[in-house]
Amino acid sequence: MLLFDLFQSFELSENSILVEGRIQRIAYQSGDEDFLTNYYEIEYLYLDKEYSTKLNLPRFYDIGDTVELEISILDPSRVYSKAENIYFFEQGFYFVLILGVACICIHAFFFQKYPKDQDFSVTSTPSSH
Repeated sequence: MLLFDLFQSFELSENSILVEGRIQRIAYQSGDEDFLTNYYEIEYLYLDKEYSTKLNLPRFYDIGDTVELEISILDPSRVYSKAENIYFFEQGFYFVLILGVACICIHAFFFQKYPKDQDFSVTSTPSSH
């Protein structure tokens, strides 16, 4: 949930505005299928004119859902999706996290072994009463 609060960190640029778009259908592109994402065709209105775009979003979206889009005022066909940005941010975060865990495991396995000639005999000293 914390990562989705980062939506607020994406600020609008000077020449853009937020609009809501509605997912119309899943738009598959050959060779671009992914088990985590889908390409969605999204329609949105700006100044009473209808526009359409395709965005790669996580699969939990469904047809009819609304998506917040950032569009350029100068060219309304240019679309930036906060959901798309945060998805790739999350994927990068998980990649770095997994890479860090893998490095720790590799370091623990390969670089913490003791030399074979080292003596591990345990000696005890009698306790004095």
